[in-house]
Formats: sequence, structure tokens, C-alpha cells
Amino acid sequence: MGWTFGTRVTGVGKRYDDVANINKLGGYTLFDGWAQRKLSQNCNLLIRLDNAFDHQYQLAKDYSVPLRTLFVGIHWTPSL
Repeated sequence: MGWTFGTRVTGVGKRYDDVANINKLGGYTLFDGWAQRKLSQNCNLLIRLDNAFDHQYQLAKDYSVPLRTLFVGIHWTPSL
């Protein structure tokens, strides 16, 4: 029952957030990672780190987004 690891890289180029192309937004790159370990037949431990390098970015002008975030959880699938 070892660990499984994964990563995700999201890249977004420069763009505008309005129809008139006035509000220019910069591009950004985000790095996320996750790990999972099977604890039993029906139960997994999950760990996920989003925005690993704590990059500040905008999806739209003046719209706040989360910075670095760590999630830890248990995923249970009942047997039916």
C-alpha cells in the first residue's frame, strides 16, 4: 500500500477581461501536486497542494483567488 503522486501545471497567457479590451490581465502559471495512499480496500488518504509557489494571479479584474492551499482528507467508498 504505497503512495501515488501526481502534478498539474496550468498556464494562462495575457488576456483581457472585458469586451472592449481595456482591462488587460497578465499571464500566470500555477503548479499543483497531490498524493494518495490506500489505507484499506474502501479508504484512501488524500493530500493536495494547490498553487504550490503561492503565485498571485487574477481570473478577472478585482476578483480574489486563493493563494497556496493545502487539503488533507479521507475518501471512503462503501461496499454495496
